[in-house]
Amino acid sequence: MRLVVSTMVSSVLFCAVGCGPGQVSVYSVKGKLTKGGQPLGDVHMDLSPTDAGDHTFASADVGPDGMFELKCSDGRIGAEAGSYKVVLSNKAGADPMEAMKAMRDNMQSSGESGNPAQAGADPNGKFPLEYSSKEKSPKTVEVKAVVDQNLDIDI
Repeated sequence: MRLVVSTMVSSVLFCAVGCGPGQVSVYSVKGKLTKGGQPLGDVHMDLSPTDAGDHTFASADVGPDGMFELKCSDGRIGAEAGSYKVVLSNKAGADPMEAMKAMRDNMQSSGESGNPAQAGADPNGKFPLEYSSKEKSPKTVEVKAVVDQNLDIDI
C-alpha cells in the first residue's frame, strides 16, 4: 500500500514540475534561410544556444524555398528567447551511403581529411563548411520574446 501511495504522490509531483506556470515560454518563429540573398533550401538547421545551459536548442528542416519553422528540442513548436549559433547540415536523404560517399569524394578532392565531426557537412557546397559546427559558425541570431516573429537568416 505504501508503494502505491508513494508512486501516486511521485507522479503528481512530477506532473506539477513538468507543466504549468514553471515551464519556460517558447515563441513561434518562422523565417527564410538565404545565402547571399538567394534561398538556401533542402538543409537542416539547428540553432544552438550560445551559452551552455542557457536554454534548449531549436531546429528546422528548411524547405526548397528556404522557408522554415522552428521547433524546440523538447518537441514544442517555436523557440525559447535567447541567443543562438546557426549550424547547418544536410537533410537525411533517401540513401545515406550515397551522401557519405559524395562527402568522402568531396573531401578527398579538396585535400581535406575525413573528419567525423563534419559528417553532416554539405558535400555539394551549398553552405560553407564552418556552418557545420557551433564552435566555428560565424552566424549568431537572436530569438526575441515576441509572438509570431519572422527570423530571416542570411549566411
